[in-house]
Amino acid sequence: MVEQKFAVPLGGHLFEGFIDRVDLTPGTENEVEIIDYKTGGEPGPGERSRQFLLYAHGFKHLYPEYTVRRLSL
Repeated sequence: MVEQKFAVPLGGHLFEGFIDRVDLTPGTENEVEIIDYKTGGEPGPGERSRQFLLYAHGFKHLYPEYTVRRLSL
């Protein structure tokens, strides 16, 4: 999948995001890797961790049948 938009409620707020790419993990039927491309500077470790957690939560909200196994820049 490419360019997956999502909106997910979390802690009384609605978070919206845009996942650049999602790949099915080879040899599995329901495990995926979320890939984010950066065109500017790379975010710091804290910001990157929060972004990836939000992406994983948003993807799981849209596609509960899949398990996010990897998050990559």
